Amino acid sequence: MSLADIRAFWQMKLDLKDKEIGELQAQLAKHRWIPVSERLPENTGDYQVSNGIWIERIWWDKEWIEQDGSRWPYAKKITHWKPITLPKGVEK
Repeated sequence: MSLADIRAFWQMKLDLKDKEIGELQAQLAKHRWIPVSERLPENTGDYQVSNGIWIERIWWDKEWIEQDGSRWPYAKKITHWKPITLPKGVEK
């Protein structure tokens, strides 16, 4: 085996690892906490919200809403949110 073959082999291994790292980073980006200063949800639905101390599940429809339809009193304290993601095969 030549030195060029060895280099090509290890470069192929590095390229595969880079691809795996990119895929894992994409998965992490899907599940990250999004600062409300960055943006608010685009779609109506259930979301996890946090102020850095507590985590709550709340409904979003252009504002944070209680289950009874009233405006959520702690909405101004929310600093981060993220979509609720369930494991594969589990439905809401």
